[in-house]
Amino acid sequence: MTTSIFPYKQSFAGSTVPADWKLYGSARMTGQGWLSLTPAQEHQAGTALLNLAFPSSDGISVQFDLAAYGGSGADGLSFFLIDGKYETGAGGPGGALGYACYHKGSSQERKPGVTKGYIGVGIDQYGSFSNPSEAGDTGPGRKPNNAVLRGSGDQYDGYRYLKGAGLPSLSLTRETPTRVLLSVVDRQVTVAVRKDNAWQQLLDYDLRDATGQVSLPETLKLGLSAATGAITNNYEVRNLEVTLPATMDVKVTAPETATAGSSIGYSIRVENKGPNTVPDAKVTGKIPTEISGAAFGKIELHHQATAGTGTVAGGTYTQSLVLPVGGWAVIPLNGTIKTGVVGSITLDATVLSETRSLIGKYSDSATTKVTAPATADVPIGLRGPATADFGKQVSYTVTVENKGPGAVPEAKVTGTFPAQLTAAKSEKIELHGDATAGEGTIASGTFTQPLTLPKGGKAVIRVTGTIQQNYTGDLTVTAQTDTGKVTNTSPFKSASFTTKVGAPKIDVTIKEKSGFDQSWPPEAKGYVWSYLFELAASKNRIQQWQLSFDGLPAGSKFNPQYKEHWYTVVKDGSADGQVLIESPASGHSIEPGTPLQVRVQVLHHSKAESNDGTVYNLQGIALKEGKS
Repeated sequence: MTTSIFPYKQSFAGSTVPADWKLYGSARMTGQGWLSLTPAQEHQAGTALLNLAFPSSDGISVQFDLAAYGGSGADGLSFFLIDGKYETGAGGPGGALGYACYHKGSSQERKPGVTKGYIGVGIDQYGSFSNPSEAGDTGPGRKPNNAVLRGSGDQYDGYRYLKGAGLPSLSLTRETPTRVLLSVVDRQVTVAVRKDNAWQQLLDYDLRDATGQVSLPETLKLGLSAATGAITNNYEVRNLEVTLPATMDVKVTAPETATAGSSIGYSIRVENKGPNTVPDAKVTGKIPTEISGAAFGKIELHHQATAGTGTVAGGTYTQSLVLPVGGWAVIPLNGTIKTGVVGSITLDATVLSETRSLIGKYSDSATTKVTAPATADVPIGLRGPATADFGKQVSYTVTVENKGPGAVPEAKVTGTFPAQLTAAKSEKIELHGDATAGEGTIASGTFTQPLTLPKGGKAVIRVTGTIQQNYTGDLTVTAQTDTGKVTNTSPFKSASFTTKVGAPKIDVTIKEKSGFDQSWPPEAKGYVWSYLFELAASKNRIQQWQLSFDGLPAGSKFNPQYKEHWYTVVKDGSADGQVLIESPASGHSIEPGTPLQVRVQVLHHSKAESNDGTVYNLQGIALKEGKS
C-alpha cells in the first residue's frame, strides 16, 4: 500500500473477508454491513489485521464507526498500529483488549500482546486496559469508560500506559454508532470521537515523551481487536477509512461589538501545517441570520495556496482551496447587521476534505455582541432669500443642532449649490454648546463640513456667493446631515431652499454704519448698530418698495427705541433674523437719478454678540413701479 492509493476505504459490507485482511479468534464478517470482533458471549477475543504496510513518514489517520451493544458492557475495543514488516495474531484477551499482554491469574492464563506493536488505543468500557495487573506495563488501575493510550510492546514486553481520558456519553447502537478517529503525525497521537456533529478530542500525546517507546517504523500496519470476559458486548466496526492527515489551523476574527444596522466584516484564516498537501480543502460555515447582504471580499493567498470559486447562498458560505504544506489563505466575509438586532451573533468556519483527514484546529467561531445604535435627534435647517437680483451677493444659512439623547462624534453636513452661484465660499462657522468643527471643503457645486455635536451642540454654517450676471430663474441649494454610527431620529435630515432670481430694480448700498451702547430703558438695553442705506432706482421710478436683510444673531431685532422713521417694520428680525421694512403706498418713492436714504437701527444683546453688525442678503424689492 503506497501513499498514491490514499484514501483507503473499507465498508465491511459483504459477507466474505475483504482482500488484504486477516481475521483471528472470534472476528467474522456479519454480512449485514459490519465486521464483528466479538459476539456478546463470555471470554471472546477477535482481531482483524489489515495486512498491507503503508509508509509512516506522511502520517496516518484512521477512522471508523463503532457499535457496542447487546451485552452487559465489557470489556472493550482496541485499534492499534504495528511495525509494517511483521504480521500479528490477536493480543491478550480480557482487559488487554487484544493489544497488550495479559497477565491476570496464573502463569497458564497469561497471553502475549501483539507482535511489534507501536501504539494501541483502547475504548475501554470495563476499565481494565488501565490496570497493570491485567494489561501491559504500568497504569493507574481500573478506569471504567476511558479512552486509553498504551505504547510500543512485543509479546510480554512493554505496552506501557501513556495517557487516559474519560469517555463522554456515546451512542453505540448499530443505528447510531460513534465515529472514532486516530491520527499519528510526527509521533503526535490524537484520538477523538464524533459527538454532536463535531470531533471531540479525547487524547493528545507526543510519543517523544514516552519512556521506552520504540522509534517510528518506516511502515505500519493497522489492526482492530476486541475482548470480553465474564461481562460481554457485541463489538463491531464499519466504514473504515485510512487517509493522509493534515494539521489545520483555522481562525475566525470578528469585531467584539457592533451596532444594529451597521456593516460587519469577518476574517477567516486557514493554514495547512502539514505534513500533507490538501488538494480539496473546503471552508464552509453558517452565516448568522441577523446578517444581510453577505459577500466575500478579495481572498489573500500565500505560499502557493490557490482558491476556487466561492459561493454565498442560503445562509451558508463555501470556499474551495488548494493548500500545500505551509500554504494559507485569508477569506474576508462582509455583510450588514439587520436593524433591530440586539444580542450575540456567531459566525463559524470549518475546513472539510474528501481526501485528507483534517486534524488540529480545523474549525473555529467568533461572536459579536450587537447593541442598538445610539440615537440622537439632529434636525437640519436651511434658510436663504426668497428673491434675489442677479449680479448680487446672496447667503444661505445651514443650521444643525443635536437635541440628544446621544452625542454625535462624527457628524457631517454636505450640500449642493448650482453653477450660477459663483465664487462660493464658507464663512466662519458659529458653534454653540461645545460643538466643534473640522476642516470643511467647498468646490465644484458641493460643500462638506465635518462636526462633533455633543447633546445640545449646534453649528451654523453660512455659504455665500454671487449670482451670475444676467441669470434669471430658480436657484436651489440643498443640505443634508450624516450622523455616522448614531441613528438620527429627526424627520428633518435634509433640506432645500429655492431663491427666485430676477433683474435688479433697486440698488442698495450702506452709506453709513455706526454703533453705540443703549442703556435705557432696561428692556431695550444692549448694543445698537445704526445703518444709513441708500436706495437707487435701476431704471424706473419705484413708487412703493421693501428693504430686506437677514443674518441677525439670535435675540437681535429692530431697535424698538428708534421712533424717527416713516416706514412700516414688517419683520423685526426676532423670529428668524430677517428685518423687512416697507414704504408707504405713497410718498418716499425712489426716483431715477435721485437715491433715497433710509436709516435702520438694530438692537443686539451686546457688541460681542452682534457679529460686528454684518448683514446678509441686502435687497431692495419693488412693490409698485411708476413711469419716470
